Amino acid sequence: MRSSLLACAFFATTTLLHAARIDVSKYPQPIKVACVGDSITDGFGVGREWAYPGQLQRFLKEKWWVVNFGATGTTMLKAGDDPYWKHDQYPHALSFNPDVVIIALGTNDMKEKNWVLRSDFPRDYKEMIASFRALPSKPVIFLCLPPPITREVLTIPMKRPAEIGPGIRQIAKENSCEVIDFYSVLLQHPEWQPDNLHPDPNGDFALARTVYAALTGQSYRGGMILTTQAPKPQPWP
Repeated sequence: MRSSLLACAFFATTTLLHAARIDVSKYPQPIKVACVGDSITDGFGVGREWAYPGQLQRFLKEKWWVVNFGATGTTMLKAGDDPYWKHDQYPHALSFNPDVVIIALGTNDMKEKNWVLRSDFPRDYKEMIASFRALPSKPVIFLCLPPPITREVLTIPMKRPAEIGPGIRQIAKENSCEVIDFYSVLLQHPEWQPDNLHPDPNGDFALARTVYAALTGQSYRGGMILTTQAPKPQPWP
């Protein structure tokens, strides 16, 4: 099964909304990357080694230090049903003092019980951006557009990921952040979301390739890398 995944993933394609190169020479190495997000970042259904941050670390190798600060089920909304703000991953991500922050929250904010609070979403998002900007490292911040869903799930209508995207783009514009388009990457490949929401290893491979391009300004040309073929990432904290 894994060999077939590797073969399929080698031909995976990705879509990047806006690429911004991180100049490796300007940073002490390794460059620290904090991946902030919900279950899609956390690796629900695939495990952290196959979630996009784990695959990204293996692509970037020893000059980068990618840490998964995902917390399954969480919202950007402070008044949501499970705010990211209340999980240990948030203060841990801040204490990591990252050089790069990738924020991939918003999927759980689209649940019906949270969607009624959507007017608070820009305010809370901007506050999270500001909290990372206040760090001594002054990180470069990327905002991810949530991936699509292939049918209604968790009370999220299929149309909603497309509806939340423009708002996140506007937040990025107003706060001088880059945007990574997870939505377009998975839209044409529903087979990569077997539970209609979370990506499988092929889907996470596509997301990792997309983030790789955003960070390096280059396309990742290789296939999946097994954990046995790469150095074990450093834990945090």
